[in-house]
Amino acid sequence: MALVLKDRVKETTATTGTGTYTLAGAVTGSETFGSVGNSNTTYYCCTDGSDFEIGVGTYTSSGTTLARTSILQSSNSDNAVSWGAGTKTIFCTLPAEKMKFLDASNVLDVGSTAITTTGVVTAGGITLGNAVLVEAELEMLDGITAGTVAASKAVVVDADKDISGGRNLTISGELDAATLDISGDADIDGTLEADAITINGTAISSVLSPVAGSSSIVTTGALNSGSITSGFGAIDNGSSNITTTGVGSFASLDISGNIDVDGTANLDVVDIDGAVDMASTLAVTGNLTLGAHLIMPDVTSTKILVADGTSFQEVAVSGDVTIANTGAVTIAANAVEGTMLNNNTISAQTALTSGLATDDELLVSDAGTLKRMDVSVLTALTDDNATALAIALG
Repeated sequence: MALVLKDRVKETTATTGTGTYTLAGAVTGSETFGSVGNSNTTYYCCTDGSDFEIGVGTYTSSGTTLARTSILQSSNSDNAVSWGAGTKTIFCTLPAEKMKFLDASNVLDVGSTAITTTGVVTAGGITLGNAVLVEAELEMLDGITAGTVAASKAVVVDADKDISGGRNLTISGELDAATLDISGDADIDGTLEADAITINGTAISSVLSPVAGSSSIVTTGALNSGSITSGFGAIDNGSSNITTTGVGSFASLDISGNIDVDGTANLDVVDIDGAVDMASTLAVTGNLTLGAHLIMPDVTSTKILVADGTSFQEVAVSGDVTIANTGAVTIAANAVEGTMLNNNTISAQTALTSGLATDDELLVSDAGTLKRMDVSVLTALTDDNATALAIALG
């Protein structure tokens, strides 16, 4: 059922009382209410030249009647008029209270009446309350899809309150979210402050402890990187490995356990407080300065280092010479024979041309055994021989 308005619809009726109008036909030059259509409604006015009634009527083609659906105005205090006998005129009209028109300021005020259209409303702008919506603002609402971000369009969340398809989000305040899922990279120029951080399903507190702001990093897992730059006092990796394909640059490196170097260790200065255990060869092109002891594989007492042309080897001292672990060398008695002394041994020594004293010592062969003797023994012998010669000569 629709409300239909038609021009030049006018009939007569002889209806009495307040019941449904029975239509008697069109007056000359007009149409019947049949143009309104069966079961449709229309605005009507009925008058006998004295009383009047304006309302909404429903037309029925069977019996050609017009029911009084509602009364808008009447001479009976806006109630249905109880008609007496006689012919009345009834026609389509447009009640003033149903009309909307421009006021003196060319403003169309529809009040609280709803405006419904199945077509297009064209306007430069719309004022809703105190808000003025212009075309550019309405364009942002045109064609949007809930939950999907589109260029130069407003964003509306979908039924799950989700949004997808956006690019960069810039905010000057705080982003407060129950969860934040970032599928790509996160570039944070400032400080990231979080109560808890999980990396690949593992809480960062179990990987790095404590976190930034402390003097050290302790990790129970592996730190793998091309290079690691740390402003911390120490990196404590526990019993796990630190693997890098780059260069480790340290002001100092303190290793309390073992260090295993498969390649070449190029060190300007090495200061080792403890023991160094090397399974291979240590090549030193400069000087090797020891502040303590040099410990060889065989540390049996009384052995010495002897060069064999390629290296120094530990060998035991044997024969008539012994050496103590204090460095003292002892030659066995009667071990030096006269045949061991050659001309070079004697002539190579510094000559004593004067100042021979009786307590100076000489080497002599005593029946083939090399012995030492004070000069006083020789002078005593010569003195005795001189005395015997004098006696013999009388």
